[in-house]
Amino acid sequence: MRLLNFLRETFADALGLLRSPEGLKSLYGVSLYRNAVYLMLTSGVSAVLGFAFWVVVARLYPTSDVGLGSALISAAGLLSFIGTLGLGFAIIRYLPRSENKARLLNSSFTFASIAAMLVALVFLAGLPFWSPKLIFVR
Repeated sequence: MRLLNFLRETFADALGLLRSPEGLKSLYGVSLYRNAVYLMLTSGVSAVLGFAFWVVVARLYPTSDVGLGSALISAAGLLSFIGTLGLGFAIIRYLPRSENKARLLNSSFTFASIAAMLVALVFLAGLPFWSPKLIFVR
């Protein structure tokens, strides 16, 4: 019951801030909220442009080429995600407390670069096994 009351009060406070121009200005004055809005806008614009890209590509190219392009972009995204080793999140977590920030950044970028190269080599070596139609990437 307390949780429900808390959620109602929080929602009511948020609506009160969003309804008044002063409330919106006060939210925009906080850099955390301003940066969050920019990140959301960036994601939205990226999604719309990506959708528009695939609509145009689907109209101009044969279905098999669109499928290969989609598979190639998905594989590149997966490889980049694996290659980073989650070090971006580690930097966000540990950089503020780090005594030697340059060392932390350099070692993170070095390990991520080495991991990305290894993942790419493994992908290229195993390409005939898991995706023979993408062999042209070699």
